[in-house]
Amino acid sequence: MTEEDRDFLILQKCAVDGAIEGLGFEETTGMVSNSLKISQEEVVKALDRLRREKADDPEYKKLRKDLPKNWPV
Repeated sequence: MTEEDRDFLILQKCAVDGAIEGLGFEETTGMVSNSLKISQEEVVKALDRLRREKADDPEYKKLRKDLPKNWPV
């Protein structure tokens, strides 16, 4: 994984950890998009790309396990 990919997943995890309980995928990806000054659609596409390209990467698996299992990406 690149440093940028790793930082992106860590930021998404921080959004989840810091979110008010009950916030879901849309709300936390919105928080990340606001932080990075990119669209929410870009965040979702990046998460989808990471899932497709890095699914077997041990570091991806470690970071992904901290995100809700029922999320689409």
